[in-house]
Amino acid sequence: MPLHPANYWTHLDGKQGVDFIGKVEDFDFDFRHFCNITGIDAPNIKSANVRDENGPAPTGRSGYKYLSKMSSPAIGRINELFKTDFELFGYEVVT
Repeated sequence: MPLHPANYWTHLDGKQGVDFIGKVEDFDFDFRHFCNITGIDAPNIKSANVRDENGPAPTGRSGYKYLSKMSSPAIGRINELFKTDFELFGYEVVT
């Protein structure tokens, strides 16, 4: 299974080629924001799994749900593969 960093789909030659990039971990907030900027009425949906309706959940060591289950070499490999994504999309790199 080929695995591409997100910037493979959103950037070309280091330049962003799309108008909006949302994050799956903040889907509810980002979807509502997308609807606002495009003039689409967002549906009024309530989910029991929403962490914070006022904004995206913070990233960081406490925000990475499965980090404690990963080995140092696995974390290093992820940091290597997704280095550009971390920089472009504001994710915190952990060690």
